[in-house]
This record gives sequence, structure tokens and C-alpha cells, in this order.
Amino acid sequence: MKLKILFVDDDEDILASFKAMLHSKRKEWKCQFVSCAKEGLKLIEQEPFDVVLSDMRMPCMDGADFLKIVEKLQPGAVRIIFSGYSESQALLKSVKNAHQFLSKPCSSEAVLGVIQRVTELRHILTDDSIRTLVTCLDTLPAMPELLVKITHELESPEPDLKRVADFVQKDVGVSATLMKLVNSSFFGFYGVISSPHHAVTLLGVEALKGLVLGVQLFKKLETECLGDYSVEKLWDHCLQTGYFAK
Repeated sequence: MKLKILFVDDDEDILASFKAMLHSKRKEWKCQFVSCAKEGLKLIEQEPFDVVLSDMRMPCMDGADFLKIVEKLQPGAVRIIFSGYSESQALLKSVKNAHQFLSKPCSSEAVLGVIQRVTELRHILTDDSIRTLVTCLDTLPAMPELLVKITHELESPEPDLKRVADFVQKDVGVSATLMKLVNSSFFGFYGVISSPHHAVTLLGVEALKGLVLGVQLFKKLETECLGDYSVEKLWDHCLQTGYFAK
């Protein structure tokens, strides 16, 4: 069964380059191309898509708002956004609704590589309900105490990035979300960043403030309903498993 992919970009030249680039994948992927978010939503309402790629800046509706609606209509779709290097605020706006970020201009190899990576993972989630649940997550919840400590440190007159990084690496949710961001092509860092300390240093104080204090990317884990279940022990187990695997 062919993967169904939707491209949305108001630049006709870019859409034409996408069509040419993906011609070789026509036997495996069914691709559709539209130049307006409203046209994209019409297609979203008519048929399901596996992957939706959208430009950030569009006249009728920006990419962040478009993907937010896509998430509600088709929570099982993988959402990817294209954004220019100068659009840092736009990136922060879209961070909750996009799974991947690609900087513009980007090579055809980068686009193909991202689509292949995200679609290759789909065979792991064979149950549609589980796949929908995973893809509709905007971020993993964070431990309340650690999130408070991170917030207080960033709000201090002279934030200490080392202290922030120490808090981050103790929390699975915050670490995973920052890794997703810092390894996106938007930031243009070379190599794979796998250390929370390295990620915090590369992002810097202002970007972290925007994520934590501005768009409020991280949600507190509601522990009241869990009774005696220890989330702290679960987090420790996850971190230890990660260290052993590494």
C-alpha cells in the first residue's frame, strides 16, 4: 500500500522541485501538492495522509496553525514543517504541533531522508489506535519539581546553564523534547547531539526561555491521580535503561 504524503507551500517553484524530486518514489508514495493551507485542509477532510509537510510562512494561514488543525483532524499523520533560519519565533510557535523541523532551503536528500525515517518507524506501531496516540503527543510530561527548578533558574537574573542541564538530564520528558529540537535541521548543528548538557549549551538561554517560559512547551505530570505509583522510580528506571543501552 502506497504512503500518502501531502506537501503545502505557497511557492510554486518549491512545489515543482518537490514534484521532480519525488518522481522516483511514485511507485511507493502517492504525493499531492497544494499552494494554500486552506486547499490542504480540504484534502485532509477528504482522505487520510501518512505524512503532511508544510511551509511556515503562507499568506492564507501559517504552517503552525495549519498543522494544529491537521493534528485534530488526522492525529495519526506525521507532521513536518519547513522554516527559514530567521524565523526563530515561528519555530517556537510550531514546536508543539510538528514532529520534525526542516530549514529552508533544504536539499532533496534531507527531505527524502526525513520522510523515510519517520515512515520506517510506522511498522513498529501496527495498532492504529496506538499509532494515533503516539503521533498526537506534543511532548512528554515533566516531573513537577524538576520543571519548577528549571523555570526558577531560567527566571533568575543570571541563569546558570550547567544547573539547567543538570535538571534537564534528570527528566525523561524534557530531555526527549530538547533532543528533538536540537537535532532538527533548523538549528543547523553538525552531528547527532545525544547529551542533555550539550543540547542545553547549544540552545542557549534565550531559546530555552522561549520554550519553557514563552510557549510553555513542557507540561507538568499530574501525579495526584496515580496514588502510590512512583513516577520517580519509573523515570530512574528509564534513565538507567538508556545509560545501559548507550
